[in-house]
Amino acid sequence: FKLHNTPAGPWDIQTTVSVTASRQALETGTAASPYFAHVPTVNVIKGRPMQFKVHAFDTADRPITYQIGTEADHGVGLKQDAQRPFGNTNIGMTIDAGTGMVVFPATASTVYERYYNLVVLASVVGPCHSYDLSTVPKTCLDEMGLVVTATIRTTVDFYIQVVDAGYVGLWPVNDCLANTAGLPVGSGSKVCNKHPVIQAPAGLQRFLCGEPNAFAVTANDGDGTDQPTVSVPPGYFAIRHRRQLVLPTAYNASFAPFFPRGDAECCVRMQAGLNATDQSVINARGVYEWAPTCERLEADSLYSFQGRHRLDQYAVCFTAVDSGAPSQWQGQLVSPPACTSVAVLRCTKPTIRMVWSDGQTLTNGSVFTVPVATGVGFGLQAEDDYQTRTLGIFHRADPGVPATGSLWGPARCVQNLTAPSGPVACNPLERDFNFTAGLEHAGIDYPVCFEATNDQVECPPFRQDSGAVPYGTWHGPGVTPSQASQPLCITLNIPGPAIQWVDPTPLSEETLTTYMGCLFSITLIAQDATNYFDIDIVPFTNEFGLPSGVLVESRTCSFVGGAAPSLVAEGVGSCPRATRIVRWSPSRSQTGLVSRVCFNARAKSVHVAERCFSVLVSKCRYCAQAGESLMAIAESFQTDWLQLWGANAHLHNPHKLSEWQLINLGALYPAHLGDTLQSLATRFRSDVTASLAVNPDFESLDQELTEGQPVCMLPGICRTAEYRPPRAT
Repeated sequence: FKLHNTPAGPWDIQTTVSVTASRQALETGTAASPYFAHVPTVNVIKGRPMQFKVHAFDTADRPITYQIGTEADHGVGLKQDAQRPFGNTNIGMTIDAGTGMVVFPATASTVYERYYNLVVLASVVGPCHSYDLSTVPKTCLDEMGLVVTATIRTTVDFYIQVVDAGYVGLWPVNDCLANTAGLPVGSGSKVCNKHPVIQAPAGLQRFLCGEPNAFAVTANDGDGTDQPTVSVPPGYFAIRHRRQLVLPTAYNASFAPFFPRGDAECCVRMQAGLNATDQSVINARGVYEWAPTCERLEADSLYSFQGRHRLDQYAVCFTAVDSGAPSQWQGQLVSPPACTSVAVLRCTKPTIRMVWSDGQTLTNGSVFTVPVATGVGFGLQAEDDYQTRTLGIFHRADPGVPATGSLWGPARCVQNLTAPSGPVACNPLERDFNFTAGLEHAGIDYPVCFEATNDQVECPPFRQDSGAVPYGTWHGPGVTPSQASQPLCITLNIPGPAIQWVDPTPLSEETLTTYMGCLFSITLIAQDATNYFDIDIVPFTNEFGLPSGVLVESRTCSFVGGAAPSLVAEGVGSCPRATRIVRWSPSRSQTGLVSRVCFNARAKSVHVAERCFSVLVSKCRYCAQAGESLMAIAESFQTDWLQLWGANAHLHNPHKLSEWQLINLGALYPAHLGDTLQSLATRFRSDVTASLAVNPDFESLDQELTEGQPVCMLPGICRTAEYRPPRAT
């Protein structure tokens, strides 16, 4: 409403009533008009321009439109000699419609030199059921989604005082008279003084009830005269807190300005007046502190509730006062007020607990072992003070949950309560979380933290609980940061395989020996010691390939300890103990070959155990093939059968050899530096062609040999008829 002056009669009251059935509009404050923090006290200096802001606040944070009132909006007021600038056409006063910044031109101070009466109107669009946030500024919508054009407004009526501070002419071309008294009251006042400047936080300050809150206010005295040759006597300077009268007495906030001198702080003042030792102070800083009392919704005695968790909203204003003279109250220049809006919030923290399927409540830090191909499920329950309408249950983004196998169930509202401020939509709340372990999880511990969040969107998303433990840090996609519970953290432990190589698998880096023509077999056995994960054995050929002719037989499966696992699924329960046979019959061209081979025992998870060993095909040994005789072997190696028979005393019948029977072909000679196969064949009277055939690892007869390099030497032979073997009978 507003007071309206009619020229022909008494004051009357004009009221704008906003009617809405939207609970959303009522709870968010969009059915209320904006309000002015105070009736400002403004003085301007004759001959100098002035800018000051008229502070209006809106509980719903809607854009406010300012305008200067017309002739019908102005009253006579307390100053009977006030000039009323109807429409401001006669003095050029303007106001910024978006910021409320009033510009008082220098010429205006000379039109009428005592007081000006000014009315400012502030209006908002409303009531609003919701907003279209795609526009800038946001667009007010009604319950049907249509754009609201109706406005709600309020007014403030105040005076602007013109004071003479000793300036002659109009700014910026004006002089300062050194012999003037300065401000209109008191001798010895500052000559050609200027307004002090004060700054307070511009945005809405959210104070939490039951907790200490504070913000700072700063001010500067200005620099006195523009003319450095004019002496400016010291004066008094202070910041004053303009308390709002409707603030309950119990809520009087302390306001402690202090005045720094270099690195030191000289004093803390609760009052505006200062003593003589503080006359040279030109900068001041005050701290506004308040710990509002908390009140539950049903109490409804201290606050006029403006939302589910906003108890009330106040405005606090501050002015910087330069008395400009040795006496505290003489010749005051008062800065335009700096105002800040303070919302008092009652922020509650929800609680969360985890319930096992048997109804047992789990504690923070619990560890759950989940074998691969099995799952686990939890019931999560959240609850809060009934000023919270809706709760949410989520996991923290850090550390998160396993990317696969995790499944959230839908939220379930336990019951609908009715609070003094309206129905509770979903408080308490339940939600299930399920996890199924896969092969990709094997061997990993996953920390998972759960939080309950409420709908107190104005409350800070991050706070310190009892000054130590942070909470409320969860920011999920599409969820507004809000108050959160203490996190409930657990660990999901997914056991991995324990892969072992067992006998008779060759030892790591062991060297095995075989001979050309022999059938050589190696048994490889690997197992998961937990008797759970399926194991396979495969050659690791990235670095070391298998020699030509090697055959790896199919895997055979068994169980560790003979007992089969209780669960059979992909990658588990079928083959926890694997066996593979490796067979090889080296050819004559492979004699002397040393092959390093590697095999991996692996599960279908990422777990692998490697085993590497070497196989040496020793020289001068040969395994007889089926049907071969000693004479045939001697012929194939270009040597004499009698010499072979003499070198193999274990043979009884040169015509009948067992399959795979080991035959000595000659002697292994350790070479010395400088030896070649040609020189050794000459020394031992061996056939050079035969010697090269049984040493296929040598590139030529002239290749220089290394110290100790084994060389197979066949003895020299005589090929006359008398030495030819008799025919078998």
